[in-house]
Amino acid sequence: GEVVITSADDVTLNDAGNLALGNAAITGNLSATAAANLTVAGDVNVALDASLTGADIILAGTLTAADLTLNATAGSISGSGLVTADSVDATAATSIGLNLAANSLAASADGDIVVSDPDSLTLETVASVNGSVSVTTAGNLTVNASLSAGSDVDLTAPVIQLDASTGALNDMVLNATASGIVLQSLTVGGNLSVTAAGPITDSGALNIAGSTTLAAGSASDITLDAANDFGGAVLITTANDVVLNDTGAIELGVSTISGNLAITANGAITNSGNVTT
Repeated sequence: GEVVITSADDVTLNDAGNLALGNAAITGNLSATAAANLTVAGDVNVALDASLTGADIILAGTLTAADLTLNATAGSISGSGLVTADSVDATAATSIGLNLAANSLAASADGDIVVSDPDSLTLETVASVNGSVSVTTAGNLTVNASLSAGSDVDLTAPVIQLDASTGALNDMVLNATASGIVLQSLTVGGNLSVTAAGPITDSGALNIAGSTTLAAGSASDITLDAANDFGGAVLITTANDVVLNDTGAIELGVSTISGNLAITANGAITNSGNVTT
């Protein structure tokens, strides 16, 4: 059955099988380990740090701690329960799904990593070896360390701040719903799609193997003038003035530009679709 902790300072639990945590009020630290599944079934409140280890970690209830470590040694971290912490470090053998209210997240998994946060969030090192990374926040989203995925990366937030270069990526989708966006150095093995509610600019070189689709709104400029290399077509869905620079040839796909267009390339400049300016 469930382990219910009415009151305690530090708590250490170890179970040779499954472990289910019911309601718990802990004024110190929590360390819980299960050889099989570890389930948070109730409301678990830890005043200091918490560390949970199990083959699978199932978050059905709520979990609150200062700093939180989650380690699913053979399976996934999953569940709809809200996890509240200052920092979260999550590792899973397969996939991670978190309903998170945290200031920072570091995560590593072989498969998909899916995270939602009702406030702002800073991503430290986040790596999916063979899966995708999807992060949606209601507040600002900051990428502060390496971000890598075997498949796609999809980031959605009112403000997306890229303070670190990314690792290996396939397709990347960035959706800044309430602001412009500054693109750090990016290496994308597939396609890049950037939608912003303001200007789209670069502060480092963009190396995009596939197509690049950009939407800044008809009143906002797009200025990508670093030593960029666009391997596929560049499509401008909406923008005012547009400045593009390519260290090689550049191809414009279907584009609608309200203002002026300036292109610099160290090769041919071609179009594969209608360009309206």
